[in-house]
Amino acid sequence: PTDASAPAASAPSAGPPPAPTVEQLRAATVSGVFAAPVALAGLLIFLLGDHVAAIEPQAVLAALGRVSPAGWTMALCFTGLSFAAVGRYDRIVHRWLGTGIGARPAGRAGIAAIAIGQTVGAGVVTGAFVRWRMLPDLTLLQATRLSLAVASLFLAAWGFWLAVAVALFGAGPLAPFRLPALAAAGLFVALLLVTPRLTWRAMI
Repeated sequence: PTDASAPAASAPSAGPPPAPTVEQLRAATVSGVFAAPVALAGLLIFLLGDHVAAIEPQAVLAALGRVSPAGWTMALCFTGLSFAAVGRYDRIVHRWLGTGIGARPAGRAGIAAIAIGQTVGAGVVTGAFVRWRMLPDLTLLQATRLSLAVASLFLAAWGFWLAVAVALFGAGPLAPFRLPALAAAGLFVALLLVTPRLTWRAMI
Protein backbone atom coordinates (compact mmCIF):
# COMPACT_ATOMS: atom_id res chain seq x y z
CA PRO A 1 0.00 0.00 0.00
CA THR A 2 1.21 3.47 -0.83
CA ASP A 3 1.49 6.21 1.69
CA ALA A 4 -1.12 8.84 0.78
CA SER A 5 0.75 11.42 2.80
CA ALA A 6 3.88 11.09 0.64
CA PRO A 7 4.44 14.17 -1.57
CA ALA A 8 3.68 13.72 -5.23
CA ALA A 9 6.67 13.40 -7.53
CA SER A 10 7.50 16.70 -9.15
CA ALA A 11 7.32 16.90 -12.91
CA PRO A 12 10.67 17.10 -14.71
CA SER A 13 11.70 20.66 -15.53
CA ALA A 14 11.50 21.67 -19.16
CA GLY A 15 14.96 23.21 -19.08
CA PRO A 16 16.12 26.43 -20.74
CA PRO A 17 14.72 27.25 -24.19
CA PRO A 18 16.99 26.37 -27.12
CA ALA A 19 19.35 29.10 -28.23
CA PRO A 20 18.39 30.81 -31.50
CA THR A 21 20.19 29.61 -34.57
CA VAL A 22 22.53 31.78 -36.61
CA GLU A 23 19.95 32.01 -39.37
CA GLN A 24 17.30 33.19 -36.91
CA LEU A 25 19.68 35.83 -35.57
CA ARG A 26 20.48 36.97 -39.12
CA ALA A 27 16.80 37.24 -40.03
CA ALA A 28 15.92 39.13 -36.85
CA THR A 29 18.81 41.56 -37.24
CA VAL A 30 18.07 42.26 -40.90
CA SER A 31 14.37 42.72 -40.12
CA GLY A 32 15.25 45.27 -37.46
CA VAL A 33 17.60 47.14 -39.78
CA PHE A 34 14.91 47.37 -42.47
CA ALA A 35 12.16 48.27 -40.00
CA ALA A 36 14.02 51.35 -38.77
CA PRO A 37 14.11 53.19 -42.15
CA VAL A 38 10.49 52.26 -42.83
CA ALA A 39 9.45 53.67 -39.45
CA LEU A 40 11.49 56.81 -40.12
CA ALA A 41 9.82 57.20 -43.52
CA GLY A 42 6.42 56.89 -41.91
CA LEU A 43 7.34 59.57 -39.37
CA LEU A 44 8.55 61.91 -42.12
CA ILE A 45 5.37 61.37 -44.12
CA PHE A 46 3.36 62.24 -41.01
CA LEU A 47 5.42 65.38 -40.34
CA LEU A 48 5.29 66.45 -43.99
CA GLY A 49 1.63 65.56 -44.39
CA ASP A 50 0.72 68.93 -45.92
CA HIS A 51 3.33 68.58 -48.66
CA VAL A 52 2.35 64.96 -49.33
CA ALA A 53 -1.31 65.95 -49.54
CA ALA A 54 -0.43 68.54 -52.19
CA ILE A 55 0.70 65.78 -54.58
CA GLU A 56 -1.99 65.08 -57.15
CA PRO A 57 -2.12 61.36 -57.95
CA GLN A 58 -3.94 62.03 -61.22
CA ALA A 59 -1.18 64.37 -62.37
CA VAL A 60 1.45 61.77 -61.50
CA LEU A 61 -0.42 59.07 -63.40
CA ALA A 62 -0.90 61.41 -66.35
CA ALA A 63 2.85 62.14 -66.44
CA LEU A 64 3.62 58.41 -66.37
CA GLY A 65 1.10 57.86 -69.14
CA ARG A 66 2.95 60.31 -71.38
CA VAL A 67 6.03 58.07 -71.37
CA SER A 68 6.06 56.09 -74.59
CA PRO A 69 6.42 52.29 -74.65
CA ALA A 70 9.83 52.79 -76.24
CA GLY A 71 10.81 54.98 -73.30
CA TRP A 72 9.72 52.35 -70.78
CA THR A 73 11.57 49.66 -72.73
CA MET A 74 14.78 51.68 -72.82
CA ALA A 75 14.45 52.46 -69.11
CA LEU A 76 14.05 48.77 -68.26
CA CYS A 77 16.98 47.77 -70.47
CA PHE A 78 19.33 50.35 -68.98
CA THR A 79 18.15 49.46 -65.48
CA GLY A 80 19.03 45.84 -66.18
CA LEU A 81 22.45 46.87 -67.49
CA SER A 82 23.09 48.99 -64.42
CA PHE A 83 22.20 46.12 -62.07
CA ALA A 84 24.47 43.80 -64.04
CA ALA A 85 27.26 46.36 -63.61
CA VAL A 86 26.79 46.72 -59.86
CA GLY A 87 26.70 42.94 -59.56
CA ARG A 88 30.15 42.83 -61.12
CA TYR A 89 31.41 45.21 -58.44
CA ASP A 90 30.67 42.55 -55.86
CA ARG A 91 32.18 39.75 -57.91
CA ILE A 92 35.42 41.71 -58.30
CA VAL A 93 35.66 42.70 -54.63
CA HIS A 94 34.92 39.13 -53.52
CA ARG A 95 37.92 38.02 -55.59
CA TRP A 96 40.13 40.74 -54.12
CA LEU A 97 39.09 39.93 -50.55
CA GLY A 98 39.45 36.19 -51.13
CA THR A 99 36.07 35.34 -49.57
CA GLY A 100 35.70 32.10 -51.52
CA ILE A 101 32.16 33.04 -52.59
CA GLY A 102 31.25 32.04 -56.15
CA ALA A 103 30.73 34.66 -58.83
CA ARG A 104 27.00 34.01 -59.30
CA PRO A 105 25.88 34.20 -55.63
CA ALA A 106 28.21 37.15 -55.11
CA GLY A 107 26.62 39.01 -58.02
CA ARG A 108 23.07 38.22 -56.87
CA ALA A 109 23.81 39.43 -53.35
CA GLY A 110 25.40 42.60 -54.71
CA ILE A 111 22.40 43.39 -56.91
CA ALA A 112 19.99 42.84 -54.03
CA ALA A 113 22.13 44.91 -51.66
CA ILE A 114 22.31 47.86 -54.05
CA ALA A 115 18.59 47.70 -54.88
CA ILE A 116 17.47 47.57 -51.24
CA GLY A 117 20.09 50.08 -50.10
CA GLN A 118 18.98 52.59 -52.71
CA THR A 119 15.36 52.10 -51.67
CA VAL A 120 15.60 52.31 -47.87
CA GLY A 121 18.74 54.45 -47.63
CA ALA A 122 22.02 54.09 -45.71
CA GLY A 123 23.37 51.96 -48.54
CA VAL A 124 26.60 50.80 -46.89
CA VAL A 125 24.82 49.68 -43.71
CA THR A 126 21.78 48.08 -45.29
CA GLY A 127 23.95 46.60 -48.04
CA ALA A 128 26.15 44.94 -45.45
CA PHE A 129 23.16 43.31 -43.77
CA VAL A 130 21.68 42.17 -47.08
CA ARG A 131 24.98 40.55 -48.10
CA TRP A 132 25.29 38.96 -44.66
CA ARG A 133 21.75 37.58 -44.96
CA MET A 134 22.17 36.23 -48.49
CA LEU A 135 25.68 34.80 -48.06
CA PRO A 136 25.68 32.53 -44.99
CA ASP A 137 29.43 31.87 -45.27
CA LEU A 138 30.21 35.54 -44.55
CA THR A 139 30.47 37.04 -41.10
CA LEU A 140 28.90 40.42 -40.44
CA LEU A 141 32.38 41.99 -40.31
CA GLN A 142 33.26 40.53 -43.73
CA ALA A 143 29.96 41.75 -45.17
CA THR A 144 30.64 45.24 -43.80
CA ARG A 145 34.15 45.28 -45.29
CA LEU A 146 32.66 44.14 -48.56
CA SER A 147 30.09 46.95 -48.57
CA LEU A 148 32.78 49.53 -47.79
CA ALA A 149 35.01 48.18 -50.56
CA VAL A 150 32.19 48.22 -53.12
CA ALA A 151 31.25 51.79 -52.18
CA SER A 152 34.91 52.87 -52.42
CA LEU A 153 35.27 51.22 -55.81
CA PHE A 154 32.14 52.95 -57.09
CA LEU A 155 33.32 56.35 -55.86
CA ALA A 156 36.76 55.81 -57.37
CA ALA A 157 35.28 54.97 -60.78
CA TRP A 158 32.86 57.89 -60.54
CA GLY A 159 35.71 60.24 -59.62
CA PHE A 160 37.81 59.01 -62.55
CA TRP A 161 35.10 59.67 -65.13
CA LEU A 162 34.29 63.02 -63.53
CA ALA A 163 37.95 63.99 -63.83
CA VAL A 164 37.99 62.90 -67.48
CA ALA A 165 34.85 64.94 -68.20
CA VAL A 166 36.30 68.05 -66.54
CA ALA A 167 39.64 67.62 -68.34
CA LEU A 168 37.98 67.30 -71.75
CA PHE A 169 34.97 69.58 -71.48
CA GLY A 170 35.61 71.87 -68.53
CA ALA A 171 34.70 75.46 -69.42
CA GLY A 172 33.86 78.64 -67.59
CA PRO A 173 34.44 78.23 -63.86
CA LEU A 174 35.70 74.68 -64.43
CA ALA A 175 38.42 75.71 -66.89
CA PRO A 176 41.14 76.19 -64.21
CA PHE A 177 40.55 72.61 -63.06
CA ARG A 178 41.14 70.94 -66.43
CA LEU A 179 44.86 70.31 -65.89
CA PRO A 180 44.49 69.04 -62.27
CA ALA A 181 41.64 66.81 -63.40
CA LEU A 182 43.77 65.38 -66.19
CA ALA A 183 46.60 64.75 -63.72
CA ALA A 184 44.21 63.02 -61.31
CA ALA A 185 42.83 60.76 -64.04
CA GLY A 186 46.37 59.89 -65.16
CA LEU A 187 47.41 59.09 -61.58
CA PHE A 188 44.41 56.81 -61.20
CA VAL A 189 45.30 54.88 -64.36
CA ALA A 190 48.95 54.66 -63.26
CA LEU A 191 47.94 53.19 -59.92
CA LEU A 192 45.83 50.56 -61.66
CA LEU A 193 48.74 49.62 -63.91
CA VAL A 194 51.31 49.53 -61.11
CA THR A 195 49.09 47.64 -58.64
CA PRO A 196 46.79 45.46 -60.75
CA ARG A 197 46.03 43.21 -57.78
CA LEU A 198 45.05 45.57 -54.98
CA THR A 199 45.30 44.21 -51.46
CA TRP A 200 41.95 45.29 -50.06
CA ARG A 201 42.64 43.54 -46.76
CA ALA A 202 45.26 46.19 -46.06
CA MET A 203 43.04 49.05 -47.25
CA ILE A 204 39.70 48.30 -45.61
